[in-house]
Amino acid sequence: MRHESTVAASLAIDLVGFLVGRGLAEADVCRAASVDPEALRAPDERLPGSAMERLWAAGEKLTGDPDLGLHAAESYSPGALSILGYVLINCATAHDLAAKLARYAAILHDGLRVTVTPSGAQTVCRFEATVDRDNFLLRSPRQPMETLAAGVVGTLSALTKTRVDPVAVTFRHQARPRRPSTFVSWASSRASRARRTPWCTGRRISTGRSAPPTPPS
Repeated sequence: MRHESTVAASLAIDLVGFLVGRGLAEADVCRAASVDPEALRAPDERLPGSAMERLWAAGEKLTGDPDLGLHAAESYSPGALSILGYVLINCATAHDLAAKLARYAAILHDGLRVTVTPSGAQTVCRFEATVDRDNFLLRSPRQPMETLAAGVVGTLSALTKTRVDPVAVTFRHQARPRRPSTFVSWASSRASRARRTPWCTGRRISTGRSAPPTPPS
């Protein structure tokens, strides 16, 4: 029997905080997700991945927002990543940030793998769900993968003090956003297409000392 993946409780706390900011009551969210509210009082603990899966599903249902992951990322704070968040915002370059995220991604979710590959003037970041455990990212990838991808862009923008636009974005899951979002605007402004085809995300960002990405010719 495969072990279930686990996530940092700080991620669940941040998501529920966002939902409360949208006008929902914490008790209602936790009840809908079958999550003990006391689990949200210990940010340094870990939660089963299935609990995070239920929180995303409950949040989408209660808000009626199919683009919940993207909208959550718009108000994301690096503090949600606990100690890793502070490591990331103190990186010297965008490439260093991506490399640190790849190295320590399992702190956030031990069913997540991040790889960083230099490619000319850009760096390709790839987010993948591991298959060696019971991993909710394989069942319900959309919201967590989209918030992760958009959160990376937001963190890079905060780091560089300038707007960072991805050169290209792809998702393997099928669903398309039904409303405009910042993330889709970023993608469409810099990429000739933003395609979605079944379950991991890829993104290009700039690398090296020049933090903002090089616009495509």
